[in-house]
This record gives sequence, structure tokens and C-alpha cells, in this order.
Amino acid sequence: MSGALSRWWLDRSVRSKGLYVVALPLLALLAVTAAGGALQLQEREQRRQARAANAVASAAQKVVSDAVDAETGVRAYAGTTDPGFLSPYNAALTHIPQDVKTLRDVVRSDSERAQADAIAATVSEEFRLLEQISASVQHGVTGHALVPQLAAGKVIMDRLRAQSVALSEQPLKMVATKRDAIARSEGRILAAQVAGLVLGILVTLIGVALFTAGIARRVRLAADNADRLGKGQPLTFSPTARDELGHLNISLTSASELLANRLEELSLARDTAVRATQVKDTFLSRTSHELRTPLNAILGFAQLLELSDLEPADREGVDRILAAGRHLLALINDLIDTASIESGELRLSVEPVAVHMLTKQVTELIGPLAQSRQITVEHSCVEENLAVYADVQRLRQILVNLVSNAVKYNRANGLIRLTCRAVTASGQVSGKDSSAVEIMVTDSGAGLSPDDIARIFIPFDRLDAEQGDVEGSGIGLPLALGLSRAMGGDLTVDSTPGQGSTFTVRLPRAPDLVAVPDPSARSDLGQPSATSHVLQVTSATDSEQTGRNADIADESSGQTLRVLSIEDNYANSQMLTAFFSRISNVTLYTTNSGMTGIDLAQQHRPQIVLLDLHLPDLSGEDVLVRLLAEPVTRAIPIVVLSADATQSTRRRLLERGAFAYLTKPIDLTKLKRTIDYAAGLIADEDPSRGGP
Repeated sequence: MSGALSRWWLDRSVRSKGLYVVALPLLALLAVTAAGGALQLQEREQRRQARAANAVASAAQKVVSDAVDAETGVRAYAGTTDPGFLSPYNAALTHIPQDVKTLRDVVRSDSERAQADAIAATVSEEFRLLEQISASVQHGVTGHALVPQLAAGKVIMDRLRAQSVALSEQPLKMVATKRDAIARSEGRILAAQVAGLVLGILVTLIGVALFTAGIARRVRLAADNADRLGKGQPLTFSPTARDELGHLNISLTSASELLANRLEELSLARDTAVRATQVKDTFLSRTSHELRTPLNAILGFAQLLELSDLEPADREGVDRILAAGRHLLALINDLIDTASIESGELRLSVEPVAVHMLTKQVTELIGPLAQSRQITVEHSCVEENLAVYADVQRLRQILVNLVSNAVKYNRANGLIRLTCRAVTASGQVSGKDSSAVEIMVTDSGAGLSPDDIARIFIPFDRLDAEQGDVEGSGIGLPLALGLSRAMGGDLTVDSTPGQGSTFTVRLPRAPDLVAVPDPSARSDLGQPSATSHVLQVTSATDSEQTGRNADIADESSGQTLRVLSIEDNYANSQMLTAFFSRISNVTLYTTNSGMTGIDLAQQHRPQIVLLDLHLPDLSGEDVLVRLLAEPVTRAIPIVVLSADATQSTRRRLLERGAFAYLTKPIDLTKLKRTIDYAAGLIADEDPSRGGP
């Protein structure tokens, strides 16, 4: 029974429970009030009846009293003949009609009315007799002559008293009875009021206890389950019910199941995305390697031909080969950079960069390309000391990309303008208090429609330009946007069809710098700029000496530099052999096997090792670890030459002890400077080793 009652209570709505809790005490109070009201009505009726009975007795008593006063006055007059004793009689004559009328008015029952009529008749008879006695006395009748009349009056008065007593007896008894009943009713009313108060308090306490204990506990449980749901924890069991809290519990349970399913779906999606990213990275790495390996031979031999004495026609052909190869290399680099941004592996070296100097270099670099199309490039960055926080190489890459696009998509005899300005966070032009710098590339080309602007930052979407004669891959602008945001900035475009476009790079402002030419500046097209004189190589063991330069061989001293090349690709190995053949006093050892390379290094102890990563027997990384683990080869600078251009691989190899990491296709000038630098370190550390 208690279980059924509990289930019934649980299934009631919270509103119903609240109504029950309020209604039960109210019902108890109403019941007690109704009982008390009934008792009070009963008491009121009893008091009314008592008052009515008392009025009858009082009225009868008043009639008798006036009659007695009249009789007493007449008897005194008869005995003394003094008229002064007739005053009570005369007063009674005045009052007695009203007394009789009052008596007749207060009686209710027929028997009482009859008794009242009898009393009225007796009173009339008594007063007639008293009038006769008074008249007899006035005529001189005195003494024994009045005795018969006085005796008759006494008889009438005795009858009147008897009639009054008979009439008053029943009302007086009723008054006594009603008084007892009223006293009992008052006791019952008091008891009912006390009982009602106690019952109301009890019912209220029980209702509140039921409501608060059940509701509060379940509300706390629902709140705890909501917290557990937010934390992804399993919910605490709650009894099922059909009220609002029960529905809330069911909703939380459904939400928990849905959340668990979504988490499982998200986990699967994440795992799928991770696997896809890994597959993509692996594909890009392998594709990059497979493309860079033959490209290394193409550009390598082309560079060797460039160093030879050639006929003008042949030199033009070599230049075209180099230009096409470097264009392909730039495309591969853009793909790798895009993948690095998406995977979060892009490594930046953010530092203050002089905007005026950098934009000037970009203007000079793109100048020849613009002149070939009769396009004017204006450099309008007038604030020479303005600086931003950026990676100088990546910012140069962004600007070269934007200016190159401005050339490619401009009209003949068009105009390109590079401007820069300091702005506030909201984009307002400001002075030294600004927090950002905007570098703007404005062209006079065909412009872009709003739909085109929405598409230009989508990778590989070239706005149907592939149907024309403008070269491109469609990843330059997405890459520029990604690089800008990676450096804490942004890239936006404002364009009007038919009037041209303005691409704006916004970056955090740095303290002003005095512009100094950067000797290491290089363009993303793989060509050294006019101010590039020193190759900067960051060594894992001696990075503070970056930028030092040394000659690969000193012909006057006759000393020989021993170089070991571990390369499995025949064309690349031949290219390196041809490269070193042009340099005097170099002994080159070559092998296509990792194990053989280790043996040659231990046997001949070369001053420099050139190491490819992809070998037929051992990976280049294993060869690196083994060479660094052996005492006789530990100090040899190992330069990794690999077609794997991913930042994670570069970083890992440098952290494991590689002296330098050069990506294929190899820039022979950069390779020579790296060898020069390593040879210089060797000569400084131990001149007796036989190095230059």
C-alpha cells in the first residue's frame, strides 16, 4: 500500500503536489472552521431561545409586579383613606396596558399565548375590582364593609401569581437548559478550534515535508546529474516518475546518451581526421620527396651548366630550365607550407622586422617581372623606421606572393603600389600609439566581385583563371592568409570590379627600428637577392656562430678537404661529383649504402659528410645516430641533403645532431657556403686535422 501511495505521489505533477500541499491544510482549516461555525450557530440559536424564554418570564413578572403594586396601594388607601397611597395604583394603571402588550408580543407558542390571554383577563378583572374598592372608599365605605371586596382581590391576585408562575416556569427551565447547552457548546467550540489548529499545523508540516523532502532531493539529484552531464560523467540513477522532474530526468538521460553517442562520433571523426591528416602528411612528404629527387638533378646540373662557358642560346635554355625548375620548387614549397599550417607544425621565428626595408627588397625583386609587362611598381612606405612582429622570411613570402599576383592579374601598362601605415586595433590611422601596421598592395587590374572575394582564399580555386594563360596553383593566397594569421595578423582584400584590388596585411606593431640591409635575404623563387652575401646556417651545436664564412679549399696551402657523400640516387650522386670536380683540393668519397657509408666514415674520417635520408639498407637518420655515437666520427659535421622538406623532419634531425639540413633540389651556392662554414669551424677547432 505504501509503495502504491509513493508511486501515486511520484507520478503527480509538481503543480499538483504543490496544490495538495496547500489544499490539505486549507481543507483541514475549512473543516474545523465549518464545525466551529456550526457549533457557533447552534450556540447562537440556544442563546436566542434562552433570551426569548427569559423575555416571557420577565414580561409575566412585570405584569404581576405592577398588579401587586396597584393592589398594595389600593389596600393602603382603603385602610387609611389617604389618597397619597393611590400613587402606585395610578402608576400601574399607566404601565399595565404596555406590560400586557409586551407579554403578548414575547410569547411564541399557542399555549403561551393562551396563558398570556388568561393573565391579561385576570389583570383586567383585578384592576376592575381595585377601581371598585377605590370608589367605595371615596364614597365613605370603610372597615368591615370593604372586607369582601379585599378578599376577592386577594383571590384574584393569587390566581394572577399562579398564572404568571405557570407561564414563566417553562421558559425559566428552558433558560437553565440553554445555559448548560451554551456552556457545553463553548467547550466544544474551543476544543474544535484547538483541534483544528493542531490538525492544520500537522497537515501543513506533513505536506511541506513530503513536498520539500521529495522535490528538493530530486532537484538536487537533477542538478548533480546536469553537472555530471556537463563533465561527461555517467549520471546517477533517479527513480522514474511522470511529473516534471521525472521528465527532466528522462531528458537528462536522453541527453547523456546523445552526448555519449556524439562523443563517440566525434572520437571516430577525430581519429578519422587524424588518420586522414597523417595519410595526407605522408602523401605530401612522399610526393615532395619523389618530386624533389629528380628536380634536384635537373636544377643541380642546370646550375653546373650555368657556371660553364655557354653560347648565348644555350645559356638562355639553361635559364629557362632553372626558371621552370624553381617555379616547380616554389609550388612544392607552398604545398608543404600549407600542410604545415593545417597540421600546426609551422615553425616561425617572430621578431621585429623593418617594414620599409623589406617592402623595398620585394619591390626590387619583382621589378624585372613587372617591367616585362610594362607595369610600374611604386614603393610608398614613407615611414622608414616602422616595424612589425613577424617572421621575416614568411612576411617576405607573403608580400612576394601578393605583388606577383598583382603583376600577373594586372592590365598592361598598369600600376602597383606598396604602402604601409600604423593603425589602431579598430583600423583607424594612428601614430606611435597604434597597435598594428597595415601593408597594402594595390593594383590597377580588373578587380574582384564579392563572389570572387569569397572564393580567392579557397585552396586551388583560381576563379577559372586556369582557362587563360596566367600560371598559378591557387594556393598562394590561402597560404598568405594562413601565414598572416599564424604570425598574429590577418589578410583582407578590398576590390571594385574594373578599378583594381587592394590586399592588406595587418600585423602587430613592434618598436621602431633603424632599417639595416639584411644580407641573408632571399626570395621565395629560390633566387638570391642583390644583398645576399652570407649563407646563415643554424647548427645544433654552435648556433651562435651562424653566418661565418670560410673557403672550401686553400689552393696556396695545398691542403685537401675530405668529403663523404652517402646518396642512393645515381643522378644526384653524379651531380655532386660534377660539382666537387669544379673545386680544387677536395677528395670526394661516394656510396649509395648506409652501412658502407658508416664504414667509409670510420676508415677515412672525412671532415664533412653529406647524408641522404632515404637509403636502401638503413635510413639516413639511423646513419646519423650511429656516426654520432662512434668516438671517431662523433665530431664530423653531417649535412643532411633530403627531399623531405617538412618542418617536423627538419627539426627532428637538427635536434638529433645534424650540422645542417638542406632540402632538395639543392641550391649549389647554398651548399658551398654550408661546406665553407663547416670547414671554417673545423679549421678553427683543430688546424692540425688536415683541413684547410
